[in-house]
Formats: sequence, structure tokens, C-alpha cells
Amino acid sequence: MKKIKLDVPSGIKYLSDWDELENLLPDDQPFILNKRICGCGATEMYIRSDKKVILAGPRKHLLYNKYSQHPSGNLHLYRFQGDKKKYFESKASSEKEILTFNGDLAEYIKHGGNKILTTYDSLGKIVEVLVGLGENLSEWIVVVDEFQVIFYDCHFKPTTEYELSEVLQRFTQVTYLSATPFLESYLDMTEQFKSLPVYELLWPENMTKLPDVEVIKSRKSVLELCMGLIEKYRSGNGRSTMVNGEKFIAKEVVFYINSVSEIKKIIKKSGLKPEETTIICSSKSDNIKKLDELSRQTGMKFRIEEIPGKGEPHKMFTFCTSTVYVGADFYSTNAYSYIFANPKVSSMTIDVSVDLQQIIGRQRLEENPFRNSATLYYNTREAKVTKEDLEKSIREKNDRTNRQIENYEAVPNKNEQLEVMENTIRQQGHKDHYCCIVKDKDNNIRIGKNEILEIAERRAWEVSDRIYRSDFSMYRALSSGVNVIRSSDSDNPEIQKLFSEWNKNNQFSRKAKMYCELHETLPDLLDGCTFIEKKFKTYYDALGKEGFEALHWREDYIRQAIEPAPFDRLPKDKIAEELIKVLRVGKDYTKAEVKELLQNIYSKLDIPGNPSASDISDYLTCEDRTNRMEGKKVAVLKIASHIRKKISLFGRITDINHPEEYEIDKVLDIIKTDSYYHVAGKVDAVRKAKTKEEKEKAKMKLPAVTWNGTFKTKNRSDLIHYSSFTALDFDHIQPEKMDEFGKWLQGFSCVYAYYVTPSGKV
Repeated sequence: MKKIKLDVPSGIKYLSDWDELENLLPDDQPFILNKRICGCGATEMYIRSDKKVILAGPRKHLLYNKYSQHPSGNLHLYRFQGDKKKYFESKASSEKEILTFNGDLAEYIKHGGNKILTTYDSLGKIVEVLVGLGENLSEWIVVVDEFQVIFYDCHFKPTTEYELSEVLQRFTQVTYLSATPFLESYLDMTEQFKSLPVYELLWPENMTKLPDVEVIKSRKSVLELCMGLIEKYRSGNGRSTMVNGEKFIAKEVVFYINSVSEIKKIIKKSGLKPEETTIICSSKSDNIKKLDELSRQTGMKFRIEEIPGKGEPHKMFTFCTSTVYVGADFYSTNAYSYIFANPKVSSMTIDVSVDLQQIIGRQRLEENPFRNSATLYYNTREAKVTKEDLEKSIREKNDRTNRQIENYEAVPNKNEQLEVMENTIRQQGHKDHYCCIVKDKDNNIRIGKNEILEIAERRAWEVSDRIYRSDFSMYRALSSGVNVIRSSDSDNPEIQKLFSEWNKNNQFSRKAKMYCELHETLPDLLDGCTFIEKKFKTYYDALGKEGFEALHWREDYIRQAIEPAPFDRLPKDKIAEELIKVLRVGKDYTKAEVKELLQNIYSKLDIPGNPSASDISDYLTCEDRTNRMEGKKVAVLKIASHIRKKISLFGRITDINHPEEYEIDKVLDIIKTDSYYHVAGKVDAVRKAKTKEEKEKAKMKLPAVTWNGTFKTKNRSDLIHYSSFTALDFDHIQPEKMDEFGKWLQGFSCVYAYYVTPSGKV
């Protein structure tokens, strides 16, 4: 990827004022324009030009915002017919409506119009109209605004993003525009972007002031944090700052929370009223239902609203989802922004290295003293997937993708294959492959590989399992784009003092000694020290201060000492045997008792690691319960059985995901009584099949059971828990000898059940 740096002349604030720029950018090939700062008027430069321009954006809010800034009517917003509310509805347009939209666009072009605004998914419709009018596509420039969104949206709109890349190939002039372009290492992995030149704008220092972000690690819930902030702003104690010796206090607040369910909870618990609250999110039916439910629960009407325009009044509290992370402009004179990131909720796992600058850039008025600042609340979590596991998963998905495409090309009945693929994608998404069903420029339907899905998966892993795994990785990701101001979520001066002391440097031995001292002298304060990494508690609980000292306060030695043995290498039979000696079926045990028992067994068997109470589920069948002991509710485990009876059942042999979990006795009952899944009829079809091909086709409709345990998918690496059972398949038993063979099996105490398979075998 070739990078060309362009120095922006001093005094240039908006790109439309830089006349020479047009001559510095290519006009005969696609390219990436990294403008590096928000609000510099890049799209406005194209809109004001005398060229034929199509501005393609990822969000309706972004496009409508541009459109509303040009009331003269020289822009055409595709699908907009004067009704703002209808334009923002999230529903598929009928063929009749599309014909109307296309007709409106055709009339606009016939009358000399040459500035079209459209969402990514409608660009194909624009092309249809242009081609129908005999327009030369090489004369049109497509500006793909905020193109980095392609990589985030492809998880839920993969076909849209794939078809966008196909449509863009029909244009000679394409500008991919962003202030926070996707990481170059990922762009280099795509056919669409790897050969494109990148033009990077280098602004004068006075134009590139990094935003100030107060970064607070907090174990408090988003609800608890927001309720505290709402109370402060209601009482007039909003965020304050000094500008040229004058104190300013924020009277409005914008909460960036990418979860309508969470927003609904906050509004209800805080007693917010519609007249003080603005909710900005997509108009999906699910979001509308949630706000209708909120309205019924509160007796007040809450609805999705639009961002107030320039000069229009703003409410005290504004809640935003990712719908407005890019492209939407706020014109408040005194609003402060709070951003909430939670890696335990996928929708709230913000890519801080990209999204943060975009979010802060939404406040446009220079008179707002809080325009270039925000507070980020975050938490960390342990990585769930290793890099090796990720690479293995991607290899397997690529193999499955290639096989599915090869199978599709080979089969004569392609419509049936497309229907199966379509149903699989609708039900399961792209968990197992990167296939997409797309139309080419000649309207031929085919299955293709969407390479952006793989890249998005890699980036999602990097964000959730690398950036959020520790404070250090979070600060490192933030430092490239913002000025980090570390802070604590506590108002307690003692905790604030400890926060400063803790963050002096990142030396492990110093922090470990400080933790041990706090544990001994100020244990009551530890719960409020949310800035202390969870690993120190884990190490202390496992080793105590003596263990730290014995291992010379070295983290590598400590990790090695408490590193758990891999499950597949544990002496499971011996552990189960020890557990069965002590734990009685039907009796309740506290989790503390179970954990202590497991720790003693590990010690007795010389197994490294620090087991938890939940590990018992790998050996016995337990039920989580809550008992009242000495007036308090206590979490307990009831021992239901000394054997594990839970297994997984897939509706069809061909199903890969979403199995049902059953007790083994229930599955045997299904086989015996035909109570579910129409097993008898399906078995009968297999046995009556006249040809091998008919038999194989009938077998595909049978359910499948994983007798060895419960699984997330059919992949053996997705085991949840082993059962106490395994299956043996005996072939070539003559039909007349079946009864005799069955009686022989009953003589073994380890045989739990047997049955004749659909093909007629035991």
C-alpha cells in the first residue's frame, strides 16, 4: 500500500478552501483519503465541486445531516421524499416504492442534477438509474464516506458490504474517505484495498490538538454510573472546566451507550422524563418495541428522536447508540460526552483506537468548551480465545468456505443449494464460513467468499481479547489518538490517593507488595480500588503474601506456579473418584466448600492450578441453587448425580450449530417412543430407500446425538462438558441374531442402553 503525504497549507481550516488539493489527488483511479481530523469539510469539498458526485454513506443520519445543510435543493437524497420520519423507518421498500425513488432520481438527473446522496446498500439502484439514462459512469466520482464502517457492519450486513465492493468496481473514480481509516495491516489483506494509494493529510499543529479523554476503569454497572451522573447534572453539578480563567459548567450530557436495553433501564430507574431526554438510535422494529415497552411501564411517551439542528434547543440528557458514532453533528453549546465500553457485552465493545475520535468529533461548535474532551468508562476481561485458536478457527472457516463454493459450482440443482445456504445464513449467520449470496452486475446469483468477514473477525478478536485484556493494552490503544487522563471512579479521597500511588509506574513487584500491604492494613478499601488489576487478587488468593515472597515477587514464577493443568491432561477419573467419596447425591454444598474440596484434591494428586467450584460440573451432575443460611442467601451446589447425563442433540445430521441439551434418558425415550423429531418416520424412510443415494438423502433428515457430552457446535473443540457415556457401533450383525446379541450386551454392567440404528445395525 503506497502512502502519499500531503502538507495542508497554514490557514486552511476547510478542504474546500484549498484549491490546489484537486490537482494533487488522482482522477483516474480509486484511492483512500485519510483526512485525519473530523469536521474539515472533505465531503463538502466534493459537494461544492462542479463534478458529478455520488456521496455514499453508512448511516441515514450522516446523509440527512449533509442534505439538511443544503436547503437550496441542489442535492438529491435517494429514498427521501420530504417525510423525514418515513425516511428513517427501518423497513424494506416495496418494488413500487423503489420504482418511485428511481423515477425521482431520473428526473433530478434529467434536469441537470449531479450531486446524489445514498446509503451503501442503495448504490446499486443509483447505478441502474444512471445506466438506464445512458450516463457514462466514468464521469461520476463516488465518495465512500466513513469507509472504515464497512469492516464493522459486515457482521450483520455482509451481503450489503460485499455487493458494495462489486458495484464500486464499475466506477473509475472512487474516493474512500475517513478521519480514522481502518488499520493499514488489515487493508493490505483485501483485494479491494491493498493496491490503493493512501493520501494522508498532514495538518498544521494548531489544527491537530488531540482530544483529552479522562479514562476510568470501573467495576460499577453502566446503570449505576449513569444514575450518579444524572443526579449530578440535575443538581447543577455537571462537568466543569476553566477557559482563559473563566469557569464553565456543562448543563447537558451525551451518553454513548450502544445498547437500547441498557438505555431503557437507565431512563426507567432514574425517573427521566421525555421532555429532558433525547434517544437517538436506529429505527429497527426491535428498538421501537423496547421504547414502546418503556412508555407503557412509565406512563410517558418515549420515542426515537432526531439530533437537534444548529440553533435548536437541546435537552439535558441525550442517549446515543452506534448509529451516530459517525457522521452525525451535534450543535450544543455546553454538552459533555460520556462513553461506556464493556467487553462483556459485544455491542458495547468499542474499538477505542477508531471510535473514540469519531465520537468526540460529533460536537461541532467551537464555542462549546467541552468540544474536544470526554470521559471513557471501561472494564477489562481475560482473553477468551488465544491467537492460535483464532488462526485455527479462521483456517477451518476458510476451508469450509472453499468447499461450499466448490460444491455449489459442481451441483446441477443450484437453486436448492442456494436455498440451503440462505436458510443457514439466516439462522446462524457466518459462524462457520465466509460465504455470501450475491448478485453480479448481470443479476446472476452466485455464492462467493466475503474476505471482509475474515478481516472483521480478526479485528474483533484484537479489540476484545487484546485491547480489553489489561489496563496497559487499553492505554496503549488509546494513546495513539487521544491524551489519556487517568482517573478513579471513586469520590473517596483515600482511594484517589491510592489510585495515584498505584499508577506511578507499571513495575509488578512494587504493585504486588502494595497489594499485600493493602490486604493486611486496609482490606475495607480494596473493594473500592477498581483500578487494581484482577490478577493481583487471583495471585494473592492462591499464594498469599508468603507465596509472593517465596517466588521473589516475580510474575513469571507466580504464573508458572498457579498455571492450571489443561483439562485433557487432568487425571479426571481420580478427581471424580475423590469427589464421589465425599459428596453425597441429593445434598447441598456451599461453593466455598466445593472449592476447598477441589483444592485439597489437587494438592493430594499434585496437580498445579487453582480450581474453582464450578469445575465440579466437569465430573458430576450439579444444580446451582440459593439457600438461606443464618439469615443470608448463600450460593450452593446440589449434587444431583455422580454421573453426568447431559448430552447434545442436533435437529439434523447436517446441522452444525444450535443443538438442544437433553438428559440421556430423554433422548433414549425420543428414540423409543417417537415423541419428538418424527424419528420413526425418518428411520422408516432410511430403511425403505431403494438406492444408496436415496438412503443417504433420507439420513440427512435424521437428528444427531453427541453421546460423549454437551457441545456448542459439532466441532470437537467446542466441548462444554463431557458426559459419563460413550457410544459403540457394532456393524455386520445379522438381523436374525439381533435379539441374541442384545441379550449378550445386557450382561455388561457398563452398558446403559442399546438400540438398532436407522440402517438396521446395533
